[in-house]
Amino acid sequence: MKNIIFCILISLCTIIPGFAGNNFGESVTVERIYVSTDKECYIAGESVWISLFCFDTGKDSPVLSAMSSIAYIELQSSTGIVAKTKVAIISGRGSGRVELPTSTPTGNYRMIAYTANMRNESEVHYFDKVLTVYNTLTNERDKSCTIDETDTSSLSGQLPITAETRPILMEIPKTVLLDMSGNQFRQNADVTFGLSNKYDLSMTLSVSIVNEDDISTYKNLPIYNYMESGFSKNDANFGIQVTPEFEGEIIKGRVSSISDGKRIDSLAGQKIFLSVVGGDSEIYTSIIDSAGRFVFYTTNIYGNADLIAEIPQLDTNSRFNIELDDNFLYPSVKKIPTLLLRRSFEKDLLKRSLAMQLNRRYGVDTIFSKYLPEHTPLLSGNCKTYLLDNYTRFPDMEEVVIEFIPELRFKKIDKKSYLQVRWESSFMDLAFSKDNTLTIIDGVPVFDHNKVLKYDPLKVKSINIYEGVYYLGNAEFTGIVDFKTYKKDFPNFVLPLNAKLLAFNGTSKPCRLIGDTAGDLLPDYRTTILWDPDIRISPKGSARLKFHTPDYPGRFVMTVEGVDTSGKPIYLQTKFTVF
Repeated sequence: MKNIIFCILISLCTIIPGFAGNNFGESVTVERIYVSTDKECYIAGESVWISLFCFDTGKDSPVLSAMSSIAYIELQSSTGIVAKTKVAIISGRGSGRVELPTSTPTGNYRMIAYTANMRNESEVHYFDKVLTVYNTLTNERDKSCTIDETDTSSLSGQLPITAETRPILMEIPKTVLLDMSGNQFRQNADVTFGLSNKYDLSMTLSVSIVNEDDISTYKNLPIYNYMESGFSKNDANFGIQVTPEFEGEIIKGRVSSISDGKRIDSLAGQKIFLSVVGGDSEIYTSIIDSAGRFVFYTTNIYGNADLIAEIPQLDTNSRFNIELDDNFLYPSVKKIPTLLLRRSFEKDLLKRSLAMQLNRRYGVDTIFSKYLPEHTPLLSGNCKTYLLDNYTRFPDMEEVVIEFIPELRFKKIDKKSYLQVRWESSFMDLAFSKDNTLTIIDGVPVFDHNKVLKYDPLKVKSINIYEGVYYLGNAEFTGIVDFKTYKKDFPNFVLPLNAKLLAFNGTSKPCRLIGDTAGDLLPDYRTTILWDPDIRISPKGSARLKFHTPDYPGRFVMTVEGVDTSGKPIYLQTKFTVF
């Protein structure tokens, strides 16, 4: 139902120009992004940890935007794109990571970020910061690199101060207070610290603790400088050309014939379904237009997923292909600053390379703390659940239904079997649904109930039954039956000929790098020892955090960045040593 309402609103917005162009004196949502990363210098093979702030600058003061639900992030070199990801946004905040391929050449790179809503402006004011990457496994270098021929081992690794490297520093009130016992800590020890909010406004922060070395890196503007210098409101009077992604990513594509690449004329007006294998009722519908195009309004799909696109009414003799559009912009970025390479970096690079290889070898995922927002786009009502292990197991699905589940029945009509749900009508009568029950196996709708009848019940862990009428886009169903297998991977099910399996890169899974390795026998040479991308502190409240020091001595930098509910930036940086 939400998808239907949103589609109607978008249609109205294209008719009413005041929605986009401020013709009626209404404020518009002009979005700007700031991306905080755990550090600014990386080794190829590491992850770039991301905390994203999406602001609405169309108001008197910038506040976190409630418009967009997804941001697109690209990492570009002087010759093209190196890596990309999508970040889900909830109420202006999002987090994720970009994995740097081990083949990434040494050089400076521009990380850019934007939303679909920002693409409506005549010039896209995407967020832009420079990251430095060193490849310690190969001698591949980007064109941004230059070698300091006069370098000696006694030279400091810091970059000379130039117009490229000098940040525009400003003073900022200390709105967040740090409570940490000292500035020297032993190796392989737990340290607890606190952040407190002394004002009457809640705040959202990102916190990173990283090892500080003498490898040169580009110095980007912190959040308070960026909000002063990068929040242009030019070109705010735009019209809707790209639909803002309010609920989640808008997935577009086309259906074409395999033989000649043309559209299939008979598909115009037909329903097409999109579902996520193993998803939690992540099922979407669309109508195919006369050009073979379709649009799905999703609620964000997390991680790399297998999608199934199915056209139930398509003749199974038709040979067709489904192509999904690429929503990334791939703009031409500004000139990339020069990276000066010096021999004096060798010691620090060897240490960083060892840390990267150990993390990849022993699985740094073990210290990730992943947290996915709970969302059930379809199945949000009350349901009756049957755990089949609680009953005598039968090898036949029809026997399971007959013996244990009075809310269901299989009925044969014109030599076809239909799974029907018992429900209560508006006259308080009990009746069974007709032939429009939605049957789902591991998140994938199965329209041929004969396949459900023949499915092996020994692979099914539970059956969830939803009574009543449900609307899925422009489709209506009376009752839903949701089958969950043990592995949730749609086992031993053969797709019908009118369905296609599609690989899809969804939004990055938000996660914290907690680094709690106490008692672990694995070597700990992490350079990022704490990363928490979204800490919420209530007015006059506080938050307690903990990190674990690594197995080597060195200098470490803690950086806190964020905003309060009035849009004022928050920034704090301090250093400590590990001995």
